[in-house]
Amino acid sequence: MNIPDKWVVIEIVTPHATIRKVLASWYGGFANGDSWKVSSGITKTIDNDNHYLFHNESGSIYQCFKHCQGMSGYTAGLLGDWTTSLPNGTSITVLDFAQ
Repeated sequence: MNIPDKWVVIEIVTPHATIRKVLASWYGGFANGDSWKVSSGITKTIDNDNHYLFHNESGSIYQCFKHCQGMSGYTAGLLGDWTTSLPNGTSITVLDFAQ
């Protein structure tokens, strides 16, 4: 199970499909840098008391604590780079999961 330090759900809309994915990040430390991952595609969301469980097409599950929703500076920069290089007709939106 993946348990990120920060996370958001992004919705990617293309002319052919709409898919929702978890954009997750983990803080590194002195010896390791920050890291990030994008899930394969959310198939089911379970809303628990203090966290969400996002099941994905690959079979992976992301346990995302509600108080950790948001992006690190690292993932915000990545998302900014992605949105400026999208093909025509494609968009990425960050969805807000009410806490």
